[in-house]
Amino acid sequence: MAENVTIQRATLTLIIIISYGLAVPHLHAQSASNDSAQTTPAKTDSPARAATKTNDEGAQKEKTAAAPAGKATESTQLSRVVVTADQGAADAAKQDVNRTPGAAHVLDTSDLFKTQTTSLTAASQLQYTPGVFAQSSGGNQGFRLSIRGSSLVNTNFYKYGVGLYFNGLFFPGIAESGAPPFLFEPLATNYTVVLPGQNAFDLQTIDLGGAINFVDYTGYDAAPLQVRFDAGSYSYYKGQVSSGLVEGPFDYYVSVSQSSDQGFQDHSAELGSRVIGNIGYQINPDIQNRFYFRYGAEYFQYGGLLTNAQIASNPRQAQVSQKSQDVYLDSPISVYVGDKATIKLDPDSQLELGLAYDYSYMYKNSKGVLNGFATDYTEQNFTPSALYSRSDELFGHQDKSLFAIRGDTVVNSKSHAFDYSVPTSPTYGAIIRKHTNSGTSEAVISGSNDFEIIPKLWVKTGISGIYTRMVNVDSESRNTTTGAYLPINNANQDQGRFDYNGVLGLHYDFNPDTQIFLNLSRSVDSTTGESLGNSSFTGENQIKNQTATTVEIGTRAKVGIFDGSLSLYHSAVENEILTVATQINPTLITITSNATPTTHQGIEAKLDTTLWQGHDSTDEAPNRLLLIQAYTYSDFYYNDDPVWHHNHLPAIPNNFYQAELRYEHPTGFYVGVNTQYRSQIWEDYANTTASPGYATLGAKVGYAPPRQPWEVHLQFTNLTNEHYAAYVQQTSNLTAPALVGTGVAAPGDGFGIYGGASYHF
Repeated sequence: MAENVTIQRATLTLIIIISYGLAVPHLHAQSASNDSAQTTPAKTDSPARAATKTNDEGAQKEKTAAAPAGKATESTQLSRVVVTADQGAADAAKQDVNRTPGAAHVLDTSDLFKTQTTSLTAASQLQYTPGVFAQSSGGNQGFRLSIRGSSLVNTNFYKYGVGLYFNGLFFPGIAESGAPPFLFEPLATNYTVVLPGQNAFDLQTIDLGGAINFVDYTGYDAAPLQVRFDAGSYSYYKGQVSSGLVEGPFDYYVSVSQSSDQGFQDHSAELGSRVIGNIGYQINPDIQNRFYFRYGAEYFQYGGLLTNAQIASNPRQAQVSQKSQDVYLDSPISVYVGDKATIKLDPDSQLELGLAYDYSYMYKNSKGVLNGFATDYTEQNFTPSALYSRSDELFGHQDKSLFAIRGDTVVNSKSHAFDYSVPTSPTYGAIIRKHTNSGTSEAVISGSNDFEIIPKLWVKTGISGIYTRMVNVDSESRNTTTGAYLPINNANQDQGRFDYNGVLGLHYDFNPDTQIFLNLSRSVDSTTGESLGNSSFTGENQIKNQTATTVEIGTRAKVGIFDGSLSLYHSAVENEILTVATQINPTLITITSNATPTTHQGIEAKLDTTLWQGHDSTDEAPNRLLLIQAYTYSDFYYNDDPVWHHNHLPAIPNNFYQAELRYEHPTGFYVGVNTQYRSQIWEDYANTTASPGYATLGAKVGYAPPRQPWEVHLQFTNLTNEHYAAYVQQTSNLTAPALVGTGVAAPGDGFGIYGGASYHF
C-alpha cells in the first residue's frame, strides 16, 4: 500500500505541473490583442439552463456571476463589448426547481463550504437537506443514503432506491456492484439537485427515494487554475487541483484529487484518487455538445460493526472478525464517460440526446475463517437517453411539454467467490461460485405536461411506462468441505416485467419566491436494483416490484428574514423490498424479500433565518448572523404484518436535526457553531434493540477576503467526543440465539481538527 501511495502522489504532482503549464500561457495571452477572437455564450447543464442574454446589437455576452472571485471575464474582442452579470448556474437551477409541485432542493457547493470547511465527502455534501439521511463511517466515500425510507435493502446502502445522475445523465449500476461511490468528487461539483420521490419524474426516475443530480463545473464557471489542500486528525489529507478555460467555441474543466485517511476506527484506512472533467463545444448558436469523463480508484479497510456497548466503551476498536480476516475492498478502476448533445430545434423546442457508459472492477478480501470468501465484481453498463421539450400557448395559457426515454443495459456483470475459508479446504484459493447479471436492463418512456390553468396556478400531469428485465444466473457452486459440485436452480433466471408510474400535481405561485404545492404520485422500485442478485440463496428470483402511492403537500417561501420549505408526505407501500441480516459473524449473510404492506410518512423542513444584518461603513457586504436548520421526521412501519405486526422499520431514525449558527463579516472572516441530533434507531425488525440517540457539536472559523484569490479554514468536529453510531445494519431479531451479542452499528467519528487552504489563479 505504501508503494501505491507513493506512485499516486507522484502522479498527482505531475498532473498539477501539466495543468499549470496549460493554464499559465492562456493567462499571459489574455493581455494580447486579438481582433478576430469571438465571445461565447454561457451554458449550463440540465436540469437548469441560464438564458443567454444579448445586447441591443445582438452581440453575445460573457457570463460573470458563476465565476469565482478573482477570475476576470474573458474577452479579447477590441470592438464594443457589453458585460453583464448573468445569473449563476445554481441560481438558475433554483428557479427551475421552484416550478416543481413538490419538495426540491438545490445545494450550491459554494454555500456548502460555508457550513463545512473541510473537503467534502459524498455524504457530507448532502447534509442540511431535509428528507435525506446520509451518513458515512470509516473516512471513505461509501455511505448510507436514504430518502423517504429508501435503501432498506442489502448492504450497499448508498444506491438502491434513489436515481443518481451526473449532469442530467443517469449514473448506471443496476446489477452486481452497483454504481460505485468512488466516482463522486464533491469538489468538482458546481451544485447538486435533490428531488425526493416522484418530484424527480422529469428525470425518468422511478424510485421511491427520488433522484440526486450532481452538476459539475465547466470552463465557464471555474478558475483557470485552482489548488486546494486539507489535512487533519487521523492522518487525513486531501488535495485537489482543477482548471477551467474557454477558448472560442471550446471550453474544458478538469479536476484531479487524492485523499488518504487512517480512519477513526481501527482497520479503516482509506486511499482514493479521482479525475473528473468535461469538454464542451458549441457547434453553432443552436447546437452544442459536451463530453464528460470520470475516473476513480479506491482502497479501504473495513473496520466492521460494533455493539452498542462496544461503541459506548471504545468506538475506535474494529470488529474482531473483520480485522482478523483483513477485510478490505480494492477498486483499482471505475470509469464513467458520457456525452450529451443539445439541439435547439426552434425558439420553442429543444432536443437532448445522451449516452453514458460505465465500467468498474472491485475486489473484496475476506480470509481465514469458516465462510470466509474473497469476491470480485465486474460491471459494464450502457445508458442511452433522449429528451424533447417545448413551450407553447394553449387557449391563451402557458403550456410546457416534455417527452423522454431512458434505458440502462448491463452488458457485462459478473462476480466470482473464491474460497479462503481454511487452508485445508480442497477448494482453497479456487473459484467456488460464479454469478452474472449480464442482460439485465431497465427502460423508461415518459411524457409530462405543465399547464397554467389560471395566472399563477399550474397543473402537472405525467405518466411513464416501465419495462425491467432481470437476468440472474448462478453457475454450479462447490462444497468447500468435499469439493463436490452442488445442484443449482436457475429456473427463473430471466424475468421481464412491465409497470408504470405517474404524477398529478398542483402549485400556486404567490410570487417567484413563494409557492404552495400538492401532488399525488406512484413510484416503482424494480427488482433490477443493484445487488439483489448476488447469489441464488437470497431468493431474489421471487421478488416483485415495490410500488408506492404517495400524497404530498407543502410550501417553499422567502419572506423577509426567512427562507425555507416545508413538506408533508404519506406513502402507502406495497411489496416493499427489504433486507434482513441472518448472520453477522464471522461473515455477513442476508436475505432479501418482499414485505407485507408498509407505510412511509414524514415531515421535511428547512429554514434559513437572518437573525441580524448590518453594513460596514467601508464595504457594501453585510455583517450578518445566520441560523441554518434542517429537520426530518420519519415514521416507517408495518401495517399489520403476521410476524412484525405494527413494528417500526429499522435503520432510519424518527428524528434527524441539523443546525448551524454562523457569523459573517465583510472582511471575509466567518465563525460558526453547529449541531447534529439523531433520535434512536431500531436495529432489528422485532424492535428489541435500538442504537441510542446522540447529539454532536462542532465549530469552524475561516477567512476568505473578498476579491482575493485565497482562503483559509479550520474546523472542529464532535467537540464533546460523543460516542455514537453513524448507521446500523438491520437484522431480524437481535435476541435470537444466532444474533445475540452481535454488533450491527458503524461507529461515528470522534473529536477531530481539520484545516486547509485554497488558492486560485
